[in-house]
Amino acid sequence: STLLCQRIEPIRIRLSGMAVMPGSLSASPSALDYGLVKEQTLFSQTVIVSHKGNGDVRVTGLRFEPADAPFVFDDDETLPTADNPWILRSNDFRGLDVSFAPTINGAKTAALVIESTDADNSELRVDLLGHGYHTTLDDFEQGGVLGGKADLLFVVDNSGSMGDKQTKLGQ
Repeated sequence: STLLCQRIEPIRIRLSGMAVMPGSLSASPSALDYGLVKEQTLFSQTVIVSHKGNGDVRVTGLRFEPADAPFVFDDDETLPTADNPWILRSNDFRGLDVSFAPTINGAKTAALVIESTDADNSELRVDLLGHGYHTTLDDFEQGGVLGGKADLLFVVDNSGSMGDKQTKLGQ
């Protein structure tokens, strides 16, 4: 048996093209501060979900953490699901309206979680902060017969020169 050896030179091939980046999903703003919102009302703000990478990214779900946080989606019917995702192509974006709906007084925090097929960040988080407040109306009860008349007098004096006549009104 005979072994033949040949010398093989390296072959150089010049390639050119564009690298394919995986999905790159982002949210703007990355946090929402709703400030003071009266109880039992809604205040809405918009988050823009955008895709800057190559190829497509599928947004497959949205949720709040914790689930019982007083934040709601303004349009539940168009939200993405695993079976019906939002498909964002390169340089595409989608607006998402999120409302703060406080039911009690006090500060509330949560996170909007955007689930996707982005290989680098499959769960993108947007911090949410709002402060619910309530107002109460002063109750005034006039004694006497129902349907009777009452005179109410309000004096507003910011001059610092309240005289004796006005001082006696408050007694």
